[in-house]
Amino acid sequence: MDFQIKPSAVYVLTACLAAVTLILTTHFGLLQEDPLSNPAGDGTVWAGPSTDHGPLDTSERLLLWHSEATSPVSGPLIAYAGRSATSSSDILVVPAAGGMARNLTRHPARDTLPTWSPDGSQIAFIRYDDHHHYVCVAGVQGGPRPRALSGPLKGACEVAWHPSGNRLAYRGTDPEGPSKIRLVSLDGVTTTIGDGAFRDQEPQWSPSGDALAFVRFDGSQSRIMLAGPSGEEATPLLSDPGHYQGLAWSPDGRSLAAVHVVQGQPHRIVVLQPDTAQGKVFDVDQSLRPRLKWTPDSRKLVAAAEGKLDWDVVLVDARTGRVEPVTEGMAQRWSAETARGHTDLRRTAIEYEAEMGPSGDELLFLSDLSGPPVGLFVMTLDGRGIKQLASDVTAATWQPVPTP
Repeated sequence: MDFQIKPSAVYVLTACLAAVTLILTTHFGLLQEDPLSNPAGDGTVWAGPSTDHGPLDTSERLLLWHSEATSPVSGPLIAYAGRSATSSSDILVVPAAGGMARNLTRHPARDTLPTWSPDGSQIAFIRYDDHHHYVCVAGVQGGPRPRALSGPLKGACEVAWHPSGNRLAYRGTDPEGPSKIRLVSLDGVTTTIGDGAFRDQEPQWSPSGDALAFVRFDGSQSRIMLAGPSGEEATPLLSDPGHYQGLAWSPDGRSLAAVHVVQGQPHRIVVLQPDTAQGKVFDVDQSLRPRLKWTPDSRKLVAAAEGKLDWDVVLVDARTGRVEPVTEGMAQRWSAETARGHTDLRRTAIEYEAEMGPSGDELLFLSDLSGPPVGLFVMTLDGRGIKQLASDVTAATWQPVPTP
């Protein structure tokens, strides 16, 4: 008796083989390419409870594994460090509107702290591999493959691009030396600021590129320093006991803000005008996370403040110090929207690492709203239109809008 395979059976068999291959590739790490052969590898997107799948508990999530993107990711982008099919932490980009993510690094090392170049075409990040850190750069849309700009460092973070996009400043610690700030061009030429006698960190270039601000620790004193564009002639703007952290230039270049922390005292926000060496100090009743971001109009600061039970995103008026809650009660709102009649609504959730979008009407933040692990969320300032873009995220940042 002749045996023939019908076309429909071929389709079913092909689909089954494709499904098995996808499961082996993404879940068990098999059948994968050399991580360096194609930096734009498989990406992952975590979605919150879907309206297409009926009632879901707030702890449930839909995991969407996507195959490698064959075309550039479009629309306003967000870069984030998160878990992927190939690593515990890769650098990925995802449209702010939601959708498929593109993996830029696809490497077994731990990649984190993405920082966009001024024109949005490249991302600098920190790679932790074999007990050392490296400052690396990767192209976003078919640009240069990931490459290291520094040698092995004992610690590296707080990378800042010069507005020209042709060099970066970063804090790094040599395996046998102190913490220093270094300037590195894209061709790898490195210059060190200072002689290493102090602990310098948090380099931040002014929007014009004419000045470099950083924080210097000298024994029990913390100083906000201002230097020339190449790190020359560094002079203190402010010096106090405790710690300055979260250094941030306003987009208009007129102000420099920082969080001032002294043990046992309320946290303060300092807003300086470097041209006049004058400024304002605002006492904040809540503890603040060591990160500040400005709104695009240079009027307010975005911060994360500790509440009675959790952390919330707040806006701080840079002229008056008035604190305006943004995500207060977000746990109840999110769980009420997703639980659909369930009574076990969440009471608390942390929201932090917040940043306003270039348009000034959307906010990104990290939160455990949908339950651990921490997810990446975007919402409008009025609290509506909130969506989860990814899960298991440690850092995220908006793609800048290039200056005409």
